[in-house]
Amino acid sequence: MKRVQGFWERNPPTYDGLVEKLLDLRDKVARLESLKTVQQKLRKWEDEKRIAEKQPELRADEEPPQISSQLTEIIVEALELPYTNVCPLDYRYYDPELSPVLSEWNFVKSCGIIHRALMLGLARFGRADETHVKEVEEAVERMLVHRVYDLERNVTHHDQNAVIRELSELVSADTARRLHPGTTSYDIIEPAKAMIFREAINDYFVPKMKELLTLLVDKAEEYSDRIQVGRTHGQWTSPTSFGFYIVTQARRLATQIDKLSEAIDNLEGKIAGIVGTRASIARILGGNEEAIEFERYVLEDIIGIRQCEASSQVTGKESLADLTNTIVNVATILGKLGNDLRHLQRSEIAEVGEHYAADTQVGSSADPNKQNPITAEQTAGLVPLIIGGQTAVYSLNDTDHQRDLRNSVIYRFEPTHMILMAYQQVKNMIKIFSKLSVHESNMDRHLKESGIYSIAECLNAVLKAYGFMNSHEYVRNLSVKAKKEGVPLLDVALADENINLLWKHKFTPEDRANLRDIQRYTGTAIEETRRIAEELRERYLGGAK
Repeated sequence: MKRVQGFWERNPPTYDGLVEKLLDLRDKVARLESLKTVQQKLRKWEDEKRIAEKQPELRADEEPPQISSQLTEIIVEALELPYTNVCPLDYRYYDPELSPVLSEWNFVKSCGIIHRALMLGLARFGRADETHVKEVEEAVERMLVHRVYDLERNVTHHDQNAVIRELSELVSADTARRLHPGTTSYDIIEPAKAMIFREAINDYFVPKMKELLTLLVDKAEEYSDRIQVGRTHGQWTSPTSFGFYIVTQARRLATQIDKLSEAIDNLEGKIAGIVGTRASIARILGGNEEAIEFERYVLEDIIGIRQCEASSQVTGKESLADLTNTIVNVATILGKLGNDLRHLQRSEIAEVGEHYAADTQVGSSADPNKQNPITAEQTAGLVPLIIGGQTAVYSLNDTDHQRDLRNSVIYRFEPTHMILMAYQQVKNMIKIFSKLSVHESNMDRHLKESGIYSIAECLNAVLKAYGFMNSHEYVRNLSVKAKKEGVPLLDVALADENINLLWKHKFTPEDRANLRDIQRYTGTAIEETRRIAEELRERYLGGAK
């Protein structure tokens, strides 16, 4: 309501009908949810009508809901609006929880919040009082982001000056003259960005990662003894446990949770004026010590971010780069996981499968038979975009002397896009692992087929244990012979006089059992899967399942 009042105060109706038009505009937001419901009913009725036309005995008696042309126009406008955007993060990958936090709307509002923090700082040093703070607080509630952009576009041609103009129109002259006390744009922007990134990571990204971690730990425990053929360079080799594979990725992700929290805690801000000397702030507050304490108080006590002890017009971006480097780590781990799951869904492998909505989902516009691994592929496909964002973040460290506008351009894109894309990856993996199909019969078949030749590594290890000279080359030659003759490697090995003697007189029962049944040759995989899963659950997920 405060925002609406502010709009009327600064946009008085100038011709007949403007009031009605603005009321309609205001009401669109309130009516949108109910209009969506009406549209859903209409679609349902149309679906029933189509069925009834094909099957007369099922003809629906219900009449279509009545929707006025005005309401229809509002529905169409509201539903079409997201697709007028350019960036896929604003429609295809839009997240209703995290996207608003990282939005331009929230950034402009956060700049207003920093101005309130500055006023609190002035009050502490006797340069403002509670009335001034209250006015700015209310102004932040009432300020309109589109108005800020109008001011920048048509009047100031400067984003932060437009914020100050907007706030100044909403407070008394006595409060307005206290705004922006010796500060520069990046005394506002950097704390605002740090505040936004902290909320995005701590309140959304990390909890979502823990949700995924829970699924991974559960699956790792469930499939701890589900033996699967190992693959290196796309070739079959010694077996592993599917659960061990999952817990390996889970542990990698878990370490990044710690690093994200540490990186957020290390983000810095500054309130030190145009070249970082605090000279203008010291002049207003009456001394250098006061300027340093003012900066510390506003940043650390009010906003909750670290004070940068030495800055120019901007802070160094090493701490931000540490944060985004961790985002890249998360992205590449999830990209690797997505790519592996993509391969495991190939027709000739088919050991796992994403959930497929058989009633409606389409795999291919040409081949009706296809069930494509779209979520895994999308996850892997986002990796190069996120890595590219890190290159942009590194460029933030390069600024002429005390500052130039190049970093301002980059800062409008990154790391916002990186965070949103990595968040999409996390959600994708939650979607996959919450309904993952594991085709154990195919795993068994591949184990059996692979064991004909993949016992080579096991045989080499056994021979090495008994001091067999050049065991690797010896087994390699036997493998070549076995493949050439099309017979199992174990048969060729046992036909070899040297190995046959060792088999009879040296090999342990376990050695012989492993070579006869390769899926026994899993070392510590099963036990370590269960141990690591338990540790991850205890450390990151609150203990027992």
